[in-house]
Amino acid sequence: LALLRDCHRALRPGGRIDACVPNGGIYLRAYANPAGFDRRFLSFAPAVISDLPIDIVNYMAYMNTEHRHLFDETNLTRVLEQAGFVRAQLRPWDPQRDPAGRDHESLCAFAFKP
Repeated sequence: LALLRDCHRALRPGGRIDACVPNGGIYLRAYANPAGFDRRFLSFAPAVISDLPIDIVNYMAYMNTEHRHLFDETNLTRVLEQAGFVRAQLRPWDPQRDPAGRDHESLCAFAFKP
């Protein structure tokens, strides 16, 4: 939230912020229903200890200390609005600007500074 608030501060009025983050909801749903989990989501296989449901969640939560916060389809837009942005909404993954090869696990959104 502190980073997003700083982005809000630096952006001029009417400016747009665009975010693309890993979709933590995928991995939490895998915990609840491991049989339905698509193994291609484990793209950083060395970070996975086992195929147990809790290790799938640990993979997403910690991913070699790269992650600091988990997002899903409901909280990404909410945290953008908490930072002061308006009209936050999810958007489709875009191969022109989003991380290559991560379309299957990315969650993207945009919002505006009033």
